[in-house]
Amino acid sequence: MKIRATDDEIDISDDLLGMNVTGRMISDFLCRDEETEITLESNTDINPEPYERVLNSLTIHKNDGPTLIEEVQGTLVVSVSPENLERFLSFFEFDKESKVGDHSHFDYLDGDIYVHKDSRSLVVTLE
Repeated sequence: MKIRATDDEIDISDDLLGMNVTGRMISDFLCRDEETEITLESNTDINPEPYERVLNSLTIHKNDGPTLIEEVQGTLVVSVSPENLERFLSFFEFDKESKVGDHSHFDYLDGDIYVHKDSRSLVVTLE
């Protein structure tokens, strides 16, 4: 998994196998009610272009509110309720017919009750 960022947008990218592994790890975390946080390390030995910087990990915190995506000290932090984590997880689902460059956007839209209004824009890209 690679995580690149600008001040406006964050991109998570990986190949199909990597996306499936990341999705499985998030899914397993969702099923463990007693755990409230997981951190997944990212590959930092990459060129950030076309973004400005590389982030070192993805941390997911379970909470009770809408999904909030932030960058905190070089880490992509996602604070999310278990119900909304299922929605977030769906953005990591690519099938074998998916092509390199396929991607989805996870953004706040006006009036959205599932995504926090201060959430950063996120793109999930298949490499």
